[in-house]
Amino acid sequence: MQIIGGKYKGRKLIFLDGKQIRPTSSKVRGAVFNMMAPYIDGALFLDGFAGSGAMGIEALSRGAQSSFFVDSEARSIEILGKNLKKLSVKTQGFVFRENFFNFIKKTELKFDIIFTDPPYAMQGFDKLALLVADADVLQRGGFLIIEHDCLVVPQSDSRLELIKQKKYADTVISVFERT
Repeated sequence: MQIIGGKYKGRKLIFLDGKQIRPTSSKVRGAVFNMMAPYIDGALFLDGFAGSGAMGIEALSRGAQSSFFVDSEARSIEILGKNLKKLSVKTQGFVFRENFFNFIKKTELKFDIIFTDPPYAMQGFDKLALLVADADVLQRGGFLIIEHDCLVVPQSDSRLELIKQKKYADTVISVFERT
């Protein structure tokens, strides 16, 4: 796995492997960052269910001010730390070993872009957009991007408007904008 754009383009990342791991493909990463290109420079980016941190590191590579990485798995946090060190971006990357839902409920930060890629079998992830809206952690005009299984539709309300959906095989990218 490697960074596909920005100042770290071509740099290889250490990634997790295993049956339970489903890293965001380079095709999907490229599509997300092509959509977000006008908004990424100077952004506060949250990479939820971060895994190896590829999305948040890609955001830093493309000009995000800071990336915040949240994952509850010790192995993910270890690999993520190695990737941040390898690219010398530890001062721009903030890592939290925590359940994403708990982090969202208690953080006082407001993000410009939140990307989430929860496990497809996770219970309750269809309400993730509602949780983000309720917690008021997204700037007005900010974006919530959810990578999810094509069989599940994330729920939302008037605070987060679904502005785009794109399907890639069994994966769907849903983009919501904070109104």
